[in-house]
Amino acid sequence: MIEHEANRFLDMVPPAANAQYTIDTKAEENGWNAAGIQAACALMPKHPKFRAWWTKAIEYRMAALATPKDLENARVYDGRAAKDWISGYNLDNLGALGNHRNYPHPAYMASPLRHAIEGTLYVALAGLTIPDANRFNCDLIYRNFVDHRWHGFGPIYQADGSIYWPIEKEERKGLNYLNYALADAGAVFLGYDNLASIKGGVWEDKHTNKGVEAKLTEFTAASGYLLHWLAHQGVRFVHPQVQR
Repeated sequence: MIEHEANRFLDMVPPAANAQYTIDTKAEENGWNAAGIQAACALMPKHPKFRAWWTKAIEYRMAALATPKDLENARVYDGRAAKDWISGYNLDNLGALGNHRNYPHPAYMASPLRHAIEGTLYVALAGLTIPDANRFNCDLIYRNFVDHRWHGFGPIYQADGSIYWPIEKEERKGLNYLNYALADAGAVFLGYDNLASIKGGVWEDKHTNKGVEAKLTEFTAASGYLLHWLAHQGVRFVHPQVQR
């Protein structure tokens, strides 16, 4: 099944919302598809199509969080300039996006971070090198969470650990604090917080406590703590500014 799923993406081009990014971003679907392909790479590193899968996973990962500026970005990620990996964008230069005709949509901003972390867990557990693409522009979203003031109210990450929910639907997604705690763990280990004024460890504690308090821990708790377990086992998650 996983082999079939990975193969079916090989001839596909990752979708880009472009000007529709505020109402129907493709960041989430690109992110989860990349995670699925990275799972295939982790499980079958000797497969004859491993290299093709690996390259396609990076392509989907880069497409997920590409911005308009990246259409001319010559910085090299995983052996290729950012502009050469992508054909459009799904995120704006503020590090924000929207879905279901709502902008910003905090849950859909957190989702591609979560999928990048899941893909990172797969390749790390397999002893493979974590691609640059698994960090690509995650710091833009994280800085937005922490520091961008929306609608004169404040940032999405509120000081008490709550989430500013600027839309009138899907309120339960705003209460799924463990999704945000997982993004915070990514900030701690993968450097997503390198642009943020308050670092990921502070927010992870706050969001974990809020999730436990609300009894909304759901399934993301286990995958979040796997990052801590891997670090305890000696896996080094090198921050991008150190790696390059």
